[in-house]
Amino acid sequence: MSDISEDSEVSDIESDTDSDVDLAQEITESESSEDENMPNQRPWFRIYPPEIDEMQQNFAENVGLQDAPPRNSRPITYFFLFMTMDFLRQIVRETNRYAEDYIASKDRIQRFSRLHDWFKVGVLTLRDLKAFLAVILNMGIIKKPVITEYWNTKFASQSTKWFRDMFSRNRFQ
Repeated sequence: MSDISEDSEVSDIESDTDSDVDLAQEITESESSEDENMPNQRPWFRIYPPEIDEMQQNFAENVGLQDAPPRNSRPITYFFLFMTMDFLRQIVRETNRYAEDYIASKDRIQRFSRLHDWFKVGVLTLRDLKAFLAVILNMGIIKKPVITEYWNTKFASQSTKWFRDMFSRNRFQ
């Protein structure tokens, strides 16, 4: 009986060893197939720390807004920090130039085209541009479902007279 148990133990050890070898082969095969499936494998290379720029170390300027308006300034003061009068004049000049070129390029303007109104009303002025920007910014604050509602007079409770005072609806559009 002892021979049988010894043979059994030896065969168990051999089968365990065989299964370990099989398992190792499977792991190696799966790793190699994963390596083949990985796209864009690149070679390893050393990454060095960035070089220090001498000029960058010596920078000592005062960053941020240099000439800030006083704390109690009106919002328009902040607006004019970004939209200078020179910039607004340039917009007016280029808008008028574009309108003249566009109208001159048209052979025939339709009877009810708003282009006819361009010369009746006159060219765009700086005052018109400021009013237009004010209307656009206020439309962001006072929300209406459609643009024409800003000029609607049907319901007094929903009236926004300020928009009508700035422009007629047709002039705005």
